[in-house]
Amino acid sequence: LAVLPFLVIPLTVHGQASNLDSVVAQYEKNLFERSIGARLAVGGIVSGMASTTEADMAAQSRFAADLLQALRHARQSGSSVEERLTADVLVWQLEDLRLAQQDFRFQLPGPYNIGESLGLVSVALAANPVRTDADRAAYESLVAAAGARIDAMRERLAWQAKHGIRIAKVQIPRVATALRGIRQESSAW
Repeated sequence: LAVLPFLVIPLTVHGQASNLDSVVAQYEKNLFERSIGARLAVGGIVSGMASTTEADMAAQSRFAADLLQALRHARQSGSSVEERLTADVLVWQLEDLRLAQQDFRFQLPGPYNIGESLGLVSVALAANPVRTDADRAAYESLVAAAGARIDAMRERLAWQAKHGIRIAKVQIPRVATALRGIRQESSAW
């Protein structure tokens, strides 16, 4: 297997898929269900976006822990260099996903992680014109998911403000610029 950003290319070993292929397939399925950027990279229709609620992050953490356990069984000393590298990259990505819930309440949702995906909503809408009823349903679903993402951001920011967690003053101009850009792009939604 070879892992590239937003793209997983399965390779076979002596004509048979390995256990590593199964782990990568599960990771890839989750990635494409949750990532606008991944779907856009391969020309897929975008009909939604990942939730960013605490419950969703907990579910993603469990998913990553389960895949890490399966990956431990899939890693074999006789694997090819490509498979070992793929497994190493996958472990790194899954560990990051597994640990994301721990910091959920303390990460500021902003232009660095969530704002970019909101900005991708406009890109996705432009890339997928409305021509059919299915297109219209995908459009409406994506806009609704973007609204839910904004609600989740608002909820987390309110919790953080209540607990004295605020963005550094030096970052406010950068955040304001990012939010103005999102507002301008979203005017077409």
